[in-house]
Amino acid sequence: MQAIEFTCESHDGVIKIPEQYKDWFNKSVKVILLWQEQRDKTMPQSPTVLNRFAGTISLTEDPLEFQKRIRGE
Repeated sequence: MQAIEFTCESHDGVIKIPEQYKDWFNKSVKVILLWQEQRDKTMPQSPTVLNRFAGTISLTEDPLEFQKRIRGE
């Protein structure tokens, strides 16, 4: 199986395959849709800039307690 990846917006239920993949036109394909949330514009886009924030995030709740609370236990 071969795979390609591209990002696009659907219009009226139609997803257009980019022209650069024209050899895929009129072929039977398996489609998997992934919804991509809009990126938070406040977060840096560069991985090197993200490294500045490494280790600065702390948990406000014990992970196991959080899971219990979410499950309603």
